[in-house]
Amino acid sequence: MTQAERTSPSNGIWLCATCARRIDVDSHKFPQELLYEWKRQAEEEADRNLGKPRSMCSDNCAEEPALPFVCPHCHTGFALEQTICRGCHGQIVAGATQDERKAAAMTGAMLVILPLLFIYGKFDVKLFHMDGDFLNNIPLYFLAISGFFSAYQAVAFMEKYRRKNNPRVFVRTFV
Repeated sequence: MTQAERTSPSNGIWLCATCARRIDVDSHKFPQELLYEWKRQAEEEADRNLGKPRSMCSDNCAEEPALPFVCPHCHTGFALEQTICRGCHGQIVAGATQDERKAAAMTGAMLVILPLLFIYGKFDVKLFHMDGDFLNNIPLYFLAISGFFSAYQAVAFMEKYRRKNNPRVFVRTFV
């Protein structure tokens, strides 16, 4: 096969990186005829399903289970236990995302730490003493512990709030 034939669109087949590597390395296990048959079957299935919502169930299923949620991007049904949408391969998040948790933790901590720092400043309370006495550093320990507790509560509240609503699907698009 010439280089032009190898790189032409008619010779292309959609595969994940792992399978593409396996096929490229082992041409005896994956002969050209097999790959063309896979491509033909995939194109036929795509033509049959053109314009139809994707199903989680294969063609040989006796009965498709009722799924409680539908992806807003590809209209594929999914269950709460799933983490990846089988249609658009988007990430399914039932609660708060990592970024939402970080923001909630920072907000919760600051809601306690900043007023305490203001109060400490008003009453001229020193946060840290260099004399090594544990009792002299109680304001600092109180500040740290209350900030941590407030951050934890804010994350728990955000998670509870997000779990009351339907799961969200995030699809990454590369420009």
